[in-house]
Amino acid sequence: MSKRITVPEEKTLSGQVAQLAAEWREVGSDSSFLRMLSYRSELVPPFFDFYQQLRGDGLVSAKIKELARLRIARLNSCHY
Repeated sequence: MSKRITVPEEKTLSGQVAQLAAEWREVGSDSSFLRMLSYRSELVPPFFDFYQQLRGDGLVSAKIKELARLRIARLNSCHY
């Protein structure tokens, strides 16, 4: 018996999660993380409010934040 959580198919999503997944697909992004969030869809709006703050300019520019994310991913052999 597998103990793994499966990633829901995009066709099973509804509401805001389905809309966001479609938008991500249109720009060529992988929607796996978003589809996993669909298990707790009520968390999607507050998560994306938080996520937008991480991505945009603030005390640290968005460019520096992205370079830091890329460096951390490379140091951890993350190809995602």
